Amino acid sequence: MDTIINMDVCASAKYLNDRMEYKTLFFKNLTSEFLLDGTSKREKDIIRLLLLKKSAKQIAENLSISHHTVNTHRRNILQKMNLKSTGELIGYFKNNPRFL
Repeated sequence: MDTIINMDVCASAKYLNDRMEYKTLFFKNLTSEFLLDGTSKREKDIIRLLLLKKSAKQIAENLSISHHTVNTHRRNILQKMNLKSTGELIGYFKNNPRFL
C-alpha cells in the first residue's frame, strides 16, 4: 500500500446482555486527548470560541488580547494538531465535542 491511513486510537469495553445485544460500558478516543495534551489553556479557550463561530476580533475582545495574538494562537494550534485550516479544526471538534 502506498497511502498512509490515519486512524484514531480508541479503547472500549462492551458486554452482551440477555437479549444478545452489545452494550457499551466504556469508550475513550485516546488520539483526541493526545492532540490536546500539547495545547495550552489559552489555546483551548480559543478553540472553544472558534467552535462558537466567533471571529478573531470577537475572541480578542472576549479574552482581552489583541486579534494578532488570537491569530498567532490559531496558527500554533493548527501546527500542533497537524491541521491545515481553521475549518478543518472546527470540523474535527464538532465531531468530537467532549474533548474540550
